[in-house]
Amino acid sequence: MDAQADMVVFADHDVSWRPPDLLKLIETPGEVVAGTYRFKKDEEEYMGGFYTTPEGRPIVRDGGVLKSNRVPAGFLKITKEGVDRFMRAYPNLTYGPRYNPSVDLFNHGVLDDGIWYGEDMAFSKRWSEADEENQIVLIPDLGIDHHQGDKVYKGNLHEWLLRLPGGSGAPENVGTIRENAVTITKRQAEVVEGVRKGKQNKHIAHDLGMAEATVKAHLRTVMKKMKATNRTEVAVSKMLRVG
Repeated sequence: MDAQADMVVFADHDVSWRPPDLLKLIETPGEVVAGTYRFKKDEEEYMGGFYTTPEGRPIVRDGGVLKSNRVPAGFLKITKEGVDRFMRAYPNLTYGPRYNPSVDLFNHGVLDDGIWYGEDMAFSKRWSEADEENQIVLIPDLGIDHHQGDKVYKGNLHEWLLRLPGGSGAPENVGTIRENAVTITKRQAEVVEGVRKGKQNKHIAHDLGMAEATVKAHLRTVMKKMKATNRTEVAVSKMLRVG
């Protein structure tokens, strides 16, 4: 970090993304923030993992991000504060002159539990175990593609989750969406659109020229109408209609 950067962003040579996705990675709060992408196989499966409720639902935070326990290093942001925290926790991975030290964030191999970890999972494990306050933020709604030669494994974790059993995009639910539609106002729809884009309430308020308290009120009303328990259910819902 001797270039006085506020953060470092790691992107593998075999992944591609849209410019807005990179901007979202940079702007999303958190010392360690990541996106994920598919394994290089025809069956759709995503690298890394996230915490779930006892019912199997992802644990969602403000802004629609997920609480993760391991992430790939191919689309990853670490702030300077995160690097400093890591170096203090693992001085054995710090090297170079004391006046300008470097750190091996992705040192892989057999860790203290006797299990071999690749560079991605080794970093995730060390970061999570260094301090109980350390968090990994996973942004689900990113269009990150994984490449193998001429073949492209297109991916979006958010859209994939919707297609799983119980999701609004699952085959068993598609036919019932229209009959269970929830009607909301145009202003409420504008707030919902901000939620779908992963924006925080204060940013939605700024964009729409309203108080943050008003944004929260609109969101509470929408959640009550559709019987949602969190903002992610609002963001992924296909049942909302403007009336």
